Amino acid sequence: MRISDLPIVRYNEESDYIVLDNPGKSTTKRISCSDFRFSVFSNYQFTHNQIVRGASLGNEFRQDHKDAIRSGSFQDLWLGDYWLYNNVRWMIVDFNYFRGTEEGVKNHIVIMPDRSLSATFATKAEDPLKNYCDSLMYDAASKLKPQFAALFGDEYIMGHKDVLANTYNGSPTYPYTSDDILVRGGIYSTIPDEIMMFGARLMAPVQAGRNAAGHITGKQFSYYRQGMGIPNPHQIFWLRDKCWYNYFTCWADYRLTNRIWNTTAGLRPFVCISGDAN
Repeated sequence: MRISDLPIVRYNEESDYIVLDNPGKSTTKRISCSDFRFSVFSNYQFTHNQIVRGASLGNEFRQDHKDAIRSGSFQDLWLGDYWLYNNVRWMIVDFNYFRGTEEGVKNHIVIMPDRSLSATFATKAEDPLKNYCDSLMYDAASKLKPQFAALFGDEYIMGHKDVLANTYNGSPTYPYTSDDILVRGGIYSTIPDEIMMFGARLMAPVQAGRNAAGHITGKQFSYYRQGMGIPNPHQIFWLRDKCWYNYFTCWADYRLTNRIWNTTAGLRPFVCISGDAN
């Protein structure tokens, strides 16, 4: 029977196979259609920030994972793929997000948990001059690094450079006149902002004079740019943008909103994982 004699189909089923033949090798192989749709793009680095798979990678950060990250091929790693550890899905939300923010940034993946790892008030006291760098959120998020290290190893957590709001100048009548920022390197575990999650400033003001409207990359995490929803959306968790005199942005009631400083909300930090031990 010739191939042209076979029935024509307009779609494939997950259980179907594609035959692979390499003239330089003696064996003919097969690959499932469900795997083929990822493998055909796997050797092209930039497609990994475009395709969501959402597959389990097990409960161990293996050598093949490290090799794929170190080389920048990201072989068999895709957006939404996750490691299941301590009942948390540690999800890949971006590849090489911080490349270009400074010299010598290694190939890396960005990992976020699918749920809050702890909870806290936003700031230490009702002081409108407090901003993210002088907040309970910042302190508590930085202390969550060991939870990532338990799975990935402390030596594979890569510090990154970021722009963080430092102080705030305003009043209840004129909520934003100006604020200052810190461009800080060596950040390991911190919570995301509106741009990383939603691609734009939505609750936080962006008027002239507000330095904190700047951003280190100006990019949304690729997992969310593909239209994926918030995991466990019933949880309330902080984002790091200050949006009013004593309010910060957060996810609550299944939407982006804000809460006053003394609200207890969760923290979903992110870290960068490289394939080289630091």
